[in-house]
Amino acid sequence: MKIKIINPKQAMLYMKHGLKCECYYDNDKIIYEFDKKATKQLFDKWCKRELV
Repeated sequence: MKIKIINPKQAMLYMKHGLKCECYYDNDKIIYEFDKKATKQLFDKWCKRELV
């Protein structure tokens, strides 16, 4: 399963931590698509504002 992220800061932090993504352009926005399982721990840190 994939998740779509449009927040570039969140996507860049995920990539900084080694996650690979697929990117595409839609409705004047860049969409970053990540594997849902791979993002679980990083998403929890993102929600707690601990992801740096």
